Amino acid sequence: MKYLRALFVMVLFFGFASFSHAQRGTNFHATVLDPNPVCLTPGNNCFIFDEATPFDVSFSSSECGLLALPDGSDDGCFLGINATKQTITSLSLIFGNTQNLGTVSCDNSTNLPGLPPTVFSTSSCSKVGGVYSLLFTGGGLLPDEAFTIFENGAAPADLGTGSGELNPTPEPDSILLFSTGLTMMAAGLFLTKRHRLLLSNKK
Repeated sequence: MKYLRALFVMVLFFGFASFSHAQRGTNFHATVLDPNPVCLTPGNNCFIFDEATPFDVSFSSSECGLLALPDGSDDGCFLGINATKQTITSLSLIFGNTQNLGTVSCDNSTNLPGLPPTVFSTSSCSKVGGVYSLLFTGGGLLPDEAFTIFENGAAPADLGTGSGELNPTPEPDSILLFSTGLTMMAAGLFLTKRHRLLLSNKK
């Protein structure tokens, strides 16, 4: 599913606190901000614009119904949109109020009939001190692509609201790129100088 990228521009105005202040002149402030994740209540639809900003994750059985997935009382779905303009290679989730729930497991491939294929190829899920920690890696989620987190075995209300974070493909280290550039420039200068020496020797 493809979505058009949205640009949010927020302009903030300050200085209208009193009439007397307005007479002296208004202090004007303006800024253009990257949007935070835009999650629709109760948090089971979310546009993630900044991979460095965690986003709320809530599951809903009704969301599963909209996505044509199993929607029983112990099924829940979350729909996210990768609006970061980067390819995402991992997704981490934390649910911190699971004392009354059982163990946790996660799948790397579809093992329930009727489910679409998975996005990530590797997963690691654990429960420590009543906290579920889930990490999905491998594969890739391209910009503007949607992803669905599907859970079964726990009522969505029992899980509450968790925190998610997307991680993009690591960029090459800037120092490595700089040193590579210097090496290539030095090699180019050496070859140019050598070529000029050869031409002068022929004369």
